[in-house]
Amino acid sequence: MPDCDCDVLIVGAGPAGLAAAIAVKREGLSYLVLDKGGLTVALALSAAGAAWVTTREPVGTLRYAVGALGYKLNQILIFGRSIGTTVAVHISQNVDIAGLILITPLTSAKAHAKARGLGFLSFLAGKAFDNLSKIQNIRCPLLVVHGTKDEILPFSMGREIVDRANAEKSFVIIEGAGHNNLSQVDPEKYWGSIASFIRKTGHLKIEGD
Repeated sequence: MPDCDCDVLIVGAGPAGLAAAIAVKREGLSYLVLDKGGLTVALALSAAGAAWVTTREPVGTLRYAVGALGYKLNQILIFGRSIGTTVAVHISQNVDIAGLILITPLTSAKAHAKARGLGFLSFLAGKAFDNLSKIQNIRCPLLVVHGTKDEILPFSMGREIVDRANAEKSFVIIEGAGHNNLSQVDPEKYWGSIASFIRKTGHLKIEGD
């Protein structure tokens, strides 16, 4: 068993990570939040009443979960949303984790600039946030969820990520959903697809399964 006295380990203290922490707390479960950052992140998490650990670089969170907390790679699922998918993809490369969940992912900073009408400046992005290349190094099961009306990161980006991936993969399409309202447009499909994916990895047991 991991040397972590908590029910749920949350990697990332952005909006999605903190929302997950709040949801877990409402269920009466204990949790630990891991994030890249320093004093500012630590103070923010402390103010929110969270147990926290920060590291200096993204891969450090995964190393900490395995080395210090005692989790095995195949016990870890990584979840990324929007620009957070770039960190999720980066740290998931060439490791045998349980699964990777990407919500409204981008393909690259250069493609994002072009999608926002800034193609004339896209060369400045170089190879930043290059999910499209890195996704080929993912070898764990992959779930991608994207809305067809995403006004920030076009639906086509999610499709490209799925098409380029070599791993076992699933693509869930939320018809009519934008970038920030997938769970409001079709909560059953959104949360159901995530729960189903986690269940398949053996990390979620629901009464009746």
